[in-house]
Amino acid sequence: MSFEPISPVAANGFDRVIDLSAGALPDLIAGLLADARAAARDDRLAAERRVREAIELVQREGKRLLDDARPVAISGGLAPWQIRRVDAHIAANLDAPVKVSDLAALVRLSVSHFSRAFAVSYGGGAREHIIRQRLDHARRMMVETSEPLGQIAAACGFADQAHFSNRFRRAFETSPLVWRRLHQRDQETSIDLADAALA
Repeated sequence: MSFEPISPVAANGFDRVIDLSAGALPDLIAGLLADARAAARDDRLAAERRVREAIELVQREGKRLLDDARPVAISGGLAPWQIRRVDAHIAANLDAPVKVSDLAALVRLSVSHFSRAFAVSYGGGAREHIIRQRLDHARRMMVETSEPLGQIAAACGFADQAHFSNRFRRAFETSPLVWRRLHQRDQETSIDLADAALA
């Protein structure tokens, strides 16, 4: 009994590089192993060939995907320990003013050097990054709690609700109230569907 290999596998194995995304690799391997299991009853050599092809695929393409996924060292950016320290400080102080000078001192750099290194590591300025972190925290709070928007604004380090609403509208092109209603409704629908599934 003869089995045709799953495309894009060549009949003689994996001689060429296959352009696979991380999502396609498991499906291709599963197909090869399913072919091997089906062939095991009738054609032991075909089954062994499919298992060997799956192993070669995992070894070559898996290594390539891992290599592609490894972070590339960024020249001129912050060191990993500095990034961890900055992230931890920002997360711990979202409700309070966070000064760029304090962040620079935290990682033992001058303000100007820190600002350049931060921009290389994060793809933008420290102030913008802090505001994005505050807005992300505010969105989580809007969905997970019933706190009034004024309290959420204060808990996320905004001067007042107007300041928060202005920044939120600029970032997400909608008001916090409209966003909250939409996402709380989505969450309630998800809970209702889960309850119906359990009933």
